[in-house]
Amino acid sequence: MAVDSLSAALLSAAESIRNKELERAGASAFLKKVAARPAASLSKLCAEEGASLFLKVPEAGYSGRILGVDGGLLKEQYHGVDLILIRAVAVLFEYCDGKLSKHEYFPSENPAPDPRTITASLSEMEVLQAANILRPRKEFGTALQAARKFRPDILVMHGSIVPHPANRADPKGPLGKDYSEMIFAYKGLYEFCLDNGILLCGVIEDSRDNQFYRSVSASGNVGPESDCRDTAILYDALEKGERTFSMSHEGASQLSGDLGGFASNVFSFYIKPAEFDRPVKVDFLSGNGVGAVAERVAHAVHNTSRFNRSYGIPTVTIEADSRAKLREEDLEAISQQISDRAGPTPLSLALRRKNRPFA
Repeated sequence: MAVDSLSAALLSAAESIRNKELERAGASAFLKKVAARPAASLSKLCAEEGASLFLKVPEAGYSGRILGVDGGLLKEQYHGVDLILIRAVAVLFEYCDGKLSKHEYFPSENPAPDPRTITASLSEMEVLQAANILRPRKEFGTALQAARKFRPDILVMHGSIVPHPANRADPKGPLGKDYSEMIFAYKGLYEFCLDNGILLCGVIEDSRDNQFYRSVSASGNVGPESDCRDTAILYDALEKGERTFSMSHEGASQLSGDLGGFASNVFSFYIKPAEFDRPVKVDFLSGNGVGAVAERVAHAVHNTSRFNRSYGIPTVTIEADSRAKLREEDLEAISQQISDRAGPTPLSLALRRKNRPFA
């Protein structure tokens, strides 16, 4: 009976996926149709980019200094303490006609992780929120320091350059101070990049947004209803080397009270650098001339991402990710050092589920 129930559940799941695929394919075909016959109504969405749904990105060897930044995080719960380990690494790649000629790291190739202990009585959700605040604060702080040192042409963050609205903390709550410091780090990097002519962007590997399809459908080009993610719909709608027009960033507008005037300076597009990979979403900061900035960002991202046919991410981002990644061994080593210094205390006891005397 249990096997029959499992079989029925698997068949139901497969049917649901097949139905969703029909929805996705219909939405994708609709976008291709609109792209083939640009409508006048699209000018409201992408006036600066020729009212074109999709744009071709030039495939030319990139020349310039590109800085990639990523962070790593591990957390562990103990009986009375939560331990969070964070590390951020910046990698500078210098290209000449598409060939890597120089590379540097900041603060080093393998910097020591930064431990943060939370002794306050926070819920598990609040600890997760704390991690989602502390990590970007570290990343954007490191990015600003590295940008000041290297003065790159473009700075690529691994992930969005806008905080997730879900992580907004109550200013008077236990995470209010950390959240304010995180916002300060974001705005500090925005200001420095705009003042010094540095292109700031963020590459989101697995975006869950569907803003692009909703925007096109709402522009008068009514297509089939779909709540599929943009990356899924655009998988076969975009050709290799194409990108979408640029959109205002929805998340930034939701945080306008925190980001101030910078909220209206953040835009996004999708781009497909690799033939057999899904498109990636790219956020970017623009003081003016959105189309020209988008073109420069797309050129840099595409021409440093197209070296693998099934994984279209900038190589500098891949290197930053590998350098920033933390291992369980790092967490164990730091935990042991803290325990040795703090001495025996019930606060540092492991949770019961890790000390069960039976399998």
